[in-house]
Amino acid sequence: MTLKSRKNLAVGAIVTEEQFNTLVKRLERNARQNPGLYKLQVGLLAMLGYIYILFALALLLAALVFLMAIVIYSNRISSGVIQLAVVLIGVIAIVARSLWVTMAPPNGIYLTRRRFPNLFGHLDKLTKKLKAPRCHHVILTGDFNAAVMQVSRLGIFGWQQNYLIIGLPLMQALSPSRFRAVLAHEFGHLSGNHGRFGGWIYHQRQTWMGMLERLHQSDQGWATLFFQLFLNWYAPFFNAYSFVLARTNEYEADRCAAQVSGNRTAAEEYLQQALPQVTAALEVEWRTSVNYQWRQRYMELQEYRTELGKLERKAEATTLTLEEMWTRTRLKRELDGKEETKPLLEEILVADENHVGANLYLGELLLAAEDERGIGYVRKAIAGNVNVVVSGCQLIYGFLQRQGRTKEAEQYLKQAEGHYQELVLAQEERSSIAASDRFLPHGLDEEEARSLREKIATHPDVEVVYFLRKAVKHLPDNPLYVLAVRRRQSFFEADEEAGDETFLNRFLESLTFPGETSIILLKPQNKAVEKALYKSAKEPFYRAVKSPTKAKS
Repeated sequence: MTLKSRKNLAVGAIVTEEQFNTLVKRLERNARQNPGLYKLQVGLLAMLGYIYILFALALLLAALVFLMAIVIYSNRISSGVIQLAVVLIGVIAIVARSLWVTMAPPNGIYLTRRRFPNLFGHLDKLTKKLKAPRCHHVILTGDFNAAVMQVSRLGIFGWQQNYLIIGLPLMQALSPSRFRAVLAHEFGHLSGNHGRFGGWIYHQRQTWMGMLERLHQSDQGWATLFFQLFLNWYAPFFNAYSFVLARTNEYEADRCAAQVSGNRTAAEEYLQQALPQVTAALEVEWRTSVNYQWRQRYMELQEYRTELGKLERKAEATTLTLEEMWTRTRLKRELDGKEETKPLLEEILVADENHVGANLYLGELLLAAEDERGIGYVRKAIAGNVNVVVSGCQLIYGFLQRQGRTKEAEQYLKQAEGHYQELVLAQEERSSIAASDRFLPHGLDEEEARSLREKIATHPDVEVVYFLRKAVKHLPDNPLYVLAVRRRQSFFEADEEAGDETFLNRFLESLTFPGETSIILLKPQNKAVEKALYKSAKEPFYRAVKSPTKAKS
């Protein structure tokens, strides 16, 4: 179990953007020339995905039955057979569950035909004119938007319910005629058969992504690979075909809007006397949704002001440390704005001319004021920390572009793009820890290592800890530390997974790491990683001291 953001399963990653665009152009041409044949191809491609899923499910079930048959006829059972059966059952459950991908109905105020006859009367006309299926539910929200949504009640077996979602701010901004055009566009997505067909294609995509996510979280690497091999071939074509289908549907929806295209707004015409009530209801809903975030932000700012006040008073009486000066500057920037921090930034740079944050912030202020001296400060920040290369280059690029110095600006754009690619490669390289990785000594000084061990020792359920660095090719100056911990598990523990999560949360809250750190909970399934760490470290970074045995009298 690794506590670190896992590498996303990017389906279709083997196709370049140029190849994808070429494929999309060819498919769009085919869709225009023979739309019927194109939709048949999309449908067959989607069916192929389901056939593969069902075929894989059948193989897994056959393997489980075969395993059970071996046990029955041999009249013997081993721990290995039990573990394999558990793995098979787990993967079967994941795949079967993924075939039942459902979507939650949208939230909002559900409108009724009896209360809003004008609105529903117009919807009936649109449904008839555009030959679209009826909307089972009409929902009013506080968003500046309108949309249709299909919710399948039986997973892959369909039984769709159609939801029309209307934003009250949109109704208040548009005239009735323009609002009717918007509704026609949305109903256009349901007209004919392409609404149901498009929903099925969308459901296919959700099925695959949901299944792969669950397989990845289950740590069944071989099972994920089993599906990934198929996806590397299948996904680029499915993505391209479904992309063209979505764009084609948009064109059809636009044509529907054109078929139906005052001083009063649409809200007044269709909601009439109920407008004040629904407006008030949505305002209450909005206040309720943002109240918690607002109160949290308010409390956070109050804490900032209290902390800033303490530092300001301390600065009047004595000299602040460099860390305190930087904290004071960041709080001031958050509370009073960037401009107010200029003298504080200059004060920090007197104490440490290479301070990365102060150089970057001061350079940003100067460049915003069209002062070229800011370039030097930003360049110094970039030289001091690779993590600010992209943002620093963007600041300089924007300044030079505003000055009309396009050729100079392009150099910084290329530097930012090159560094971004390096960051992507570095992130991929750091996204997992494997037994095949090469590990190096952690490199901490004695005081840092002793302090970390003391904090680990406060956890009585920690049995052993390995602490090293992973050897990396990209951005090697930014070390990736690896901390692997094995905990003592209680014999009476009912839920091992919940126990692991509780332990890790408590363990991580008490520790401060010297940099980017990947945390691994040592379990039987990653025994190979533990062996690789032990081979590199020679001995654990920390091992719990066993309680002395009580002497017999």
